[in-house]
Amino acid sequence: MRRKLLAVILLMAVAAPALAIWPFTSAKTYPLTVTNGTGSGTFKAGAKVSISANPAPAGMQFSAWLSGGPDAWGTRPSDFANPNAASTTFTMPAAPTTVQATYSGQ
Repeated sequence: MRRKLLAVILLMAVAAPALAIWPFTSAKTYPLTVTNGTGSGTFKAGAKVSISANPAPAGMQFSAWLSGGPDAWGTRPSDFANPNAASTTFTMPAAPTTVQATYSGQ
């Protein structure tokens, strides 16, 4: 009986630290879709992602970046280093996200 108890204690001492570390070593990633630009991919929450707008259509100029999900578009300037720059960085949230470069007439 003592040997079995000792074996269980040793197994717990060896396996428990590995199990405690495992969830923290594999960070979840989320898709980022960049519409009218480049930078799409899969990223960890909090990642600073470089994004760039495509060239503006004829007679238009880059206006701003918008971010949101498929059902909720809205400007969240804090997500962007500079929401009014055609090339900037975006801080990835912990959710699938789409950012869109917008354009306006000159």
